[in-house]
Amino acid sequence: MSNSSMVLIHEEAPAYTDYDRLWKDLVTNKFDDFLLFLMPELYEQINWQKSPDSLEQEFHRLFPEKKGKRVSDKLLKVQLKNGQAQWILVHVEIQGSKDRDFSERMFQYFYRIFDKHQEKIVAIALLTDEYPSFKPTAFTYKFYGTHLSYNYNTFKLLDMNEAELLKSDNPFALAALAGMYVAKSKDNVNQRYQFKRQLFRLLLSDNPGIPKEDISDLLYFIDFLIKVPSSLTKQLEHEMEPVSRGGDRMTQFMDGELPPTIKGLVEKMKERGMERGMERGMERGMERGMEKGMEKGMEKGKSEEQKAIARALLEEGLAIETIARATKLDKETLNQIKNAE
Repeated sequence: MSNSSMVLIHEEAPAYTDYDRLWKDLVTNKFDDFLLFLMPELYEQINWQKSPDSLEQEFHRLFPEKKGKRVSDKLLKVQLKNGQAQWILVHVEIQGSKDRDFSERMFQYFYRIFDKHQEKIVAIALLTDEYPSFKPTAFTYKFYGTHLSYNYNTFKLLDMNEAELLKSDNPFALAALAGMYVAKSKDNVNQRYQFKRQLFRLLLSDNPGIPKEDISDLLYFIDFLIKVPSSLTKQLEHEMEPVSRGGDRMTQFMDGELPPTIKGLVEKMKERGMERGMERGMERGMERGMEKGMEKGMEKGKSEEQKAIARALLEEGLAIETIARATKLDKETLNQIKNAE
């Protein structure tokens, strides 16, 4: 094994991650992709010109959160193409162990919502745990002739086909793949790092197959879901730097908040530009003489710093408009720098 591929097992433990919140936000923000991925037949019946209504408050009135615990369940109402309303209960199960009461809770969710609102409900359970044998699909009750059976839709990440997920252009497929990788690599830092590296390389390539507007959300989700120690995060930044230079993937992140690992890549580019700008500015300032050299040198150094940053970002292939916002230089100056290269 080469030195570049060696990692340390005895690292500091990654900081706490609120996995419930990560999944809940993703299902909320990508609900159309979520349904298209798991239940395409239902997806086709929904009128997506009308945004789904979140029934968050209604859900929490029926099922108050326990102190110190967040739940990742969602209750949404959509309109079907035939004009009827449809309630959809989404339960994302993030369990550290097999939950014997899971199906009973799914039934409780159903009957309390149905009892109060008399609405038809589609129930979906997404299982993100690492236990292959844990596959609850129904709640049954039998007692002296009284028989009840409640079935719901269950989708388990570990049962999904990795090759098909990699080929899919649905953003939620890649999120599901990330969840599968977390379950597979729970106690293996080496494997978890390689999984994260694979997904980042895919998203930062020129042709990831995922719509451009979804790249940033997925990078955030993956960066926080697949946690690795800080030393491996730095190693990942170093390995991904050549990939980010090869295309325009970085352009779309310059105007918004960056996921931590991607932020490290951008900061490296800026640091290189600042160092070159300071060197050139000081050299030219000293040439103008001692009398006004310091004053003008500092001004010129600042200008040269901005130009050097711009030059570095141009080398990375970023758009003129993005660099103008980042450096405060006008487009004419940037075009002069570009043409002078």
